[in-house]
Amino acid sequence: MNLRIVRQQLQEIEDSLEQAVASADWEGVSALLVERQRYIENVFSEGIPETEKHTLRTMLEAVLEKDKQWVRAINAQKQQLHQKIQMLNQGRKSIQSYWNNE
Repeated sequence: MNLRIVRQQLQEIEDSLEQAVASADWEGVSALLVERQRYIENVFSEGIPETEKHTLRTMLEAVLEKDKQWVRAINAQKQQLHQKIQMLNQGRKSIQSYWNNE
């Protein structure tokens, strides 16, 4: 196993995930997460030399940390959308009330 290639592949997937999150492409995010999971499982199925386990662990911890950042960003987007929906619903109720009182 070549850790440089593993690092490069994980970085490519991370870059794609970042773009998908930024553009709210949730289907793309899901597909990339599945792809990444399969890749990581494949890496482990090949066997990991004892001398490379620490480095691989560090790489995967970085992946988990980045995931936490994306979860926070996604939750912030979700909260903003929820607030917009509430504002739209309140506006709709106000309009309906106005038309019902005429």
